[in-house]
Amino acid sequence: MARKPIVGGNWKCNLDKAGVTALVTSLNGMDCTDCEVVVAPVAVHLGSVVDSIKAPIEVSGQNCNFKGNGAFTGEVSADQAGFSL
Repeated sequence: MARKPIVGGNWKCNLDKAGVTALVTSLNGMDCTDCEVVVAPVAVHLGSVVDSIKAPIEVSGQNCNFKGNGAFTGEVSADQAGFSL
């Protein structure tokens, strides 16, 4: 059985709350039957995207600090993002 192509999008440092809402609405209207879709919003929008994106679209963090929680200014740990490594 052939694997479906994967389409992924990292949002970098783009989109405000209204832009995120508009993009998620657009993505939720897509037909994803022929591919797997993964989006990676910035950490501040991660929770709202997880709550509003529809299956089968998956959500990923853009990056996380591999050292875990601690005094790492500006970093996001996997625990804070809600992911486990």
